[in-house]
Amino acid sequence: MENAYTRLQQHLHRQPVGFPPSAKGADVRLLKHIFSPGEAEIAVCLSHAPEPVEAIFERARGLVSDPDELVHRLDTMVKKGGLEFRRENGRDLYANAPLVVGMYELQVDRLTPEFIRDFKAYSSEKRFGISFLATGRSQMRTVPINTSITPALPVADFNRITHLLDTADAPFVVLPC
Repeated sequence: MENAYTRLQQHLHRQPVGFPPSAKGADVRLLKHIFSPGEAEIAVCLSHAPEPVEAIFERARGLVSDPDELVHRLDTMVKKGGLEFRRENGRDLYANAPLVVGMYELQVDRLTPEFIRDFKAYSSEKRFGISFLATGRSQMRTVPINTSITPALPVADFNRITHLLDTADAPFVVLPC
């Protein structure tokens, strides 16, 4: 059982936004809050890039009996906030979510004291901070909504955000976090 979570941690750490091992096991404890052991095994079959069920099934063939069972298991993991999902050109696509910005924010309606404790322990470790900041991909962007702010650093104005939305591919998701 523990091996499934260790394999998932290692798999997630190879993604563009890493998930380094914790010195005190907080990485595995976080994954246990979100995934069952069987779900962790399936999540190892996903990429950070959204893919259709057919592609994932080729890698998960020994873990589920057929593509319909895989869809059911993937949908369950999406509802638990462990995976990302989108529909594009009529196809359902699934992908691993990074811890931040991703799995953590998707837990907002199901946070428990234990999850918060484990997240704090994990995110306080130097390894996490280095991994999070060293991705080369910006993880955060401030977008003021229904308010104005006086930035110490430049923040995109309404026209710039409108331009970003107009030129980006939909769909967009707004999450409470």
